[in-house]
Amino acid sequence: MIKVFKKLFPLISKFFKYKELAFIFVFALSLRILLLSISIYNEFDFLISDSIQYKEIASAISVEKSYSNSLQNLEHAELIRTPGYPLFISIFYSIFGENDILLITMNIIINMLSIYYIFKILIVISNRKIATLGAFLFSVEPITISLVYYVLPQILFQFIIIFLIYTSVTIIKGEIKNNPFLLGLLLAIGTMVKPVMFYIIIPFLVGILLYSINKKFSPKKIVKIMGMTIIPIILIVGGWLYRNHLIVGYPTISHIKAVDLFYFKAPSVLAIKDRISFEEARKIIVGDKKVWHWIKNNQSSSEIKQLESKSIFILLENYKITINIWIKGIINTLFGPGDGQFYGIFGKDYISKGPLGDIFRLSIQQYYVKWLLNEPRMFLLFIYNLVYLGILYAGLILYLFFFKAIDQEVWVSTFVLLGLLYFVLCSGGLETYYRFRNPMIPFMVLLLSQGWGHILFAHNETVKIEE
Repeated sequence: MIKVFKKLFPLISKFFKYKELAFIFVFALSLRILLLSISIYNEFDFLISDSIQYKEIASAISVEKSYSNSLQNLEHAELIRTPGYPLFISIFYSIFGENDILLITMNIIINMLSIYYIFKILIVISNRKIATLGAFLFSVEPITISLVYYVLPQILFQFIIIFLIYTSVTIIKGEIKNNPFLLGLLLAIGTMVKPVMFYIIIPFLVGILLYSINKKFSPKKIVKIMGMTIIPIILIVGGWLYRNHLIVGYPTISHIKAVDLFYFKAPSVLAIKDRISFEEARKIIVGDKKVWHWIKNNQSSSEIKQLESKSIFILLENYKITINIWIKGIINTLFGPGDGQFYGIFGKDYISKGPLGDIFRLSIQQYYVKWLLNEPRMFLLFIYNLVYLGILYAGLILYLFFFKAIDQEVWVSTFVLLGLLYFVLCSGGLETYYRFRNPMIPFMVLLLSQGWGHILFAHNETVKIEE
């Protein structure tokens, strides 16, 4: 009976081989179901402003088969949000109905798959003990856990990143047959879910080319590999760029970059330069417009491109201020505890002044009353997030310190380090915060688990333990 069960369910059959993975799955799933129950009990609606936008676009797709702002604005084509996640929601709702609890349940399933593939990646590049450690650390990562309970693309996007890493690593290590089409497809789908993936396509293709040359593949094979990788990118991403070109006159991936520039980045630079408030600086750049309402209803306006160019000029002209704000944004993203993301789940309103900042703002007595006495659960979450950050960055430091001693494939380590660097560099700016750390987490976990693994499991001066 067990043999039949294994054949019918290959994924579950892995648990018979890796019992520790099964324990991690049970623990992680129980924790996520518990938090889902708590959020339902507290009547949390799983929505923030971005969630509402995604749902409105999904409704337009489902009802009118139109990629528009909403059912009320079908005449206005949507260019701020790329279609990956709204399409995902639309398909899900068409099958299961508009039930956000079920959608969050799907987030949990996707997140569990991410845990599985983190384990699989580490099995390929290190060993079973480190894979178990990495899967566990990823399963308890607080930012990812909190984002499971929002109607947002982060969990789906993170899974695409993890599966892209898994596919790339197994190809490099020779574990599976070369499948360049799948790599291109994952890059394309990832770009449609979150446009930040768009800017990694060219570096990724260059990496594939360099790897092929290094492996001394024949010119014919290199052309075939590059061609198969590019085909889904041209069809999906290229098709989306062409659609947008027809609407606005130039091939933009999304207006979100333009909004980021003239609504956040340029005003923050101008405010420091001219020593004025941020709102005054924003008004100088965009005038009296209610930007989000204006851009949703004028997505083909040439003024968007003009404002984008004007903002880029401000950033470049004041490059020292720009770099300073960018670095501060990266620091905020990397070291923000992230406990605030849990507040809605536990039935709490957003608290603008959290426990970290209050250490410097309040006296010991005031701090005790506000957090330990009145908000003990939120304080414990804050401590948990801080402890996890400590484990995370200690592991990364250990990885870098023992980099030469750790047995690793140079192409794999280069790929993971460059992937992490890319998302770190993308996380700078006034508007960034701990949620932007989410796409970095898979890369971080792969590295920190090897760093801690070297200390905890190393034998005979090597981290590689042959099974």
